[in-house]
Amino acid sequence: MTGTRQRRRGVLLAGGASSRFGGVAKGLLPLGAMRLADAALAALRETCDDVVIAANDDTAEFWFREHPVVRDAEAGRGALGALETALLAGDGANVVVCAWDMPFMTADVLEQLAQAVEAGANACVPVRADASSEPLCAAYAPSCAAVASTLLARGERSAQALWREVGGASWDIDTMLTPERAARTFFNVNTPDDLRRAEAWVFPFVIRST
Repeated sequence: MTGTRQRRRGVLLAGGASSRFGGVAKGLLPLGAMRLADAALAALRETCDDVVIAANDDTAEFWFREHPVVRDAEAGRGALGALETALLAGDGANVVVCAWDMPFMTADVLEQLAQAVEAGANACVPVRADASSEPLCAAYAPSCAAVASTLLARGERSAQALWREVGGASWDIDTMLTPERAARTFFNVNTPDDLRRAEAWVFPFVIRST
């Protein structure tokens, strides 16, 4: 990475029970010639100075061997707990996070989120017109780590709570992207049906038997 911008650490959030996939680590499922998580990881690599993997699975160190793994200090604290782990792993750098079940995330989107924090925002979170947000695909300043820990100590578990608490900036998905690109870029694979939809985007001309 070149230039005078602030140091960035990317964190791939490789968590979740994947109960709807039979407990399989869904980010490792095949999608075309890659794994489900590979595009998000590549986008983080392109945007950040280095990347770590936030995962609690005992085999996580073998998933992406060139990247170190960080684990939750305490399990069962929801999405906010995963964010705290990511922010503490930042080690003083701005942190760009991306969930590993977003197979169409791109580096240009992550770059804009990171730039908003470098311009002075405490955090920058993508938000839709209906007010739904993507706090697990966002950028955070180092100061957010302590705020996340404080919220967790109060019993908070929602990742959205951190963004609201720090008064972070919004990245307007519906303004910045066309409807088609927005639907794809922020698509999460949570179920087998979602995976089939992602496969249809990757292989649009494959004729499937019924």
